[in-house]
Amino acid sequence: MENNFFKYQHRKYEDEIEKWIHSEENTVLLISGVRQCGKSRIINELLNKNNISYFEINFFRDSNIKERMLSINNINKMITFLQLILKLL
Repeated sequence: MENNFFKYQHRKYEDEIEKWIHSEENTVLLISGVRQCGKSRIINELLNKNNISYFEINFFRDSNIKERMLSINNINKMITFLQLILKLL
């Protein structure tokens, strides 16, 4: 029974992410949840399946970036900061 619940939840989120991937809207996808629940795995699978380039900011792994992002209170500064991170990759 428990296995079926997790398969259902995975499929439900997969469908929602697929809708986002194929949407015409230019939006950001923010995913949050408890550790080790498969957030990164499902995103990586779906983006790779659809041949979409992406970059990941992992606030757990990159605590300095997390602290900097939390201190930014202006969307334009946040975009500039993210662009700088992207250039460094």
